[in-house]
Amino acid sequence: MQDFYNESLTVLYHHGSRIALNSAWRDKNVICPNSKIYYVLDGEICVELKNRSIIARRGDIVLIPAGTKHSYHLTELSYAEKYWFHFDFRCGQKNYFDSVDFPYIRNIGVTKRITDLFDTVVYTKNNTPSNRINISLSLMSIVSVCLEGCGYTDTPPRENDETDKVITYIKKNYNEKITLEELSKMAKLSPNYFIKRFKEKLGYSPIKYINILRIERAKFLLEHTEKPINEIMEDVGFWDSAHFSKLFKSETGYSPTKFRRALASRKSI
Repeated sequence: MQDFYNESLTVLYHHGSRIALNSAWRDKNVICPNSKIYYVLDGEICVELKNRSIIARRGDIVLIPAGTKHSYHLTELSYAEKYWFHFDFRCGQKNYFDSVDFPYIRNIGVTKRITDLFDTVVYTKNNTPSNRINISLSLMSIVSVCLEGCGYTDTPPRENDETDKVITYIKKNYNEKITLEELSKMAKLSPNYFIKRFKEKLGYSPIKYINILRIERAKFLLEHTEKPINEIMEDVGFWDSAHFSKLFKSETGYSPTKFRRALASRKSI
C-alpha cells in the first residue's frame, strides 16, 4: 500500500473547452477511458453515477473518474455553460482516483483564479515544452481543488491482472495494428473469454475500446494542431478515411472537419 503512494504522479490532458449547452447535450450509460471534469459557470446539469443523481449548478465542479459508467443531461432549465476536459491522472500505472475517497461534486464558487486555471488548460496550445508544463500544472491545481480535504480509501489498490496488462499495452500502442488474437494471447485467455473479461472490466469490447482511444486522440490533434485530417487519421491508427469519418461522427456527432470548425469558433460540442 505504502509503495503505491510513493510512486510518481503523472497527469495528461487530452482535450476540452468552454461551452454553452443545449438540450442536445445528453447521453446514457457512458464509460469514458479518460477521467472528466465539469465546472459549471451558469445554469444546471445533471450527472447520474454510482446510483446517485447529481445536480451541478454555478460554481460546482464535478469529477468523473476514468471507467465510471455515467449518464448526463440538462435539467428542466434547459441551459448551462461550463468548462470541461478529459485527462488521465495516474500513480505509477494505476488510476489515482481508485484509491482516493472523494465526493464527485463540490462547490468551489466562480472565481478568477479558477477560471484562469481552466483557461490555461483548455486554450493553451500544447506545442512547446513550457506550454505543456503550464497545462499540466494548471490541471493538477484544479484536481487539487477537487480533492482538498479528501483522504485515501481503506481499500488497497488492486493488483494488476493479465487484462490490466493488456489495457496498458493498448493505451501505449492503440495507433498500431492490433488484433484480437494478439490481445487474447497476451492475456493468456481464449478470445471469447478474453472479450467477456474485458467487457466486465471496462464496459466495452477490446476493439471498441481501441477505437475510443483513437477517436479521443484524434479530437486532441484536431484541437491542438494544424495537421491535415488525413495525417491525423493515420497518426491515430486509421487508414480508411470513410471508416474514420463514420466512426468519428458516431462518437462525437460531428465529422472531423466540422469538429475542428466548431472548436475554432468555440461552439457547443
